[in-house]
Amino acid sequence: HSLGGGIALVVGSLTGHLAVAIQPPGVYHSLAKHHTQQATMHSSHAVHTRSVSLVVEGDWVQNFDGHGGLVQTMSCDQTQKSVVIGCHLLEGAICHLLRHCGDQAQRFAACQHDYKPISTALSVVGSAMEFFRGSWQMSYLASHWDSAAMASLFVSAIAVARYGAPALPRPIFQ
Repeated sequence: HSLGGGIALVVGSLTGHLAVAIQPPGVYHSLAKHHTQQATMHSSHAVHTRSVSLVVEGDWVQNFDGHGGLVQTMSCDQTQKSVVIGCHLLEGAICHLLRHCGDQAQRFAACQHDYKPISTALSVVGSAMEFFRGSWQMSYLASHWDSAAMASLFVSAIAVARYGAPALPRPIFQ
């Protein structure tokens, strides 16, 4: 998936092996560089004959280069989600395949994928805050406040020396 899928396409082409990639970046034009640098026995057309790429409309990752080989395009079910990543999630692509192609072996009863970036981001920030609160003890900072003050003064002096002092706001009334 994604960059890993692009790497699989390059390695498959260079070694003559079949490669299947889900939502990879295009590798067609950049692959020519690898074929000229590597004295490969395999044809430079291996990407056309031995690769399969599944791309999703609206996924920006696929637009980095051209695609070679068999390219299957499917629609994005997550267009109401984040424009940046909503159509690039592997979970969404797998659920789309299961809904539209089915599972004849009946290994999956259903597939549901919920993409909630705001609640996930808030959860990550909360966990990070708890981690820092637990690992950075206030007693250490309180017992070494003079060292902390000197360190911040030193860093400020370096910043002023490097970038200059910030402009002070002028009073409105003169």
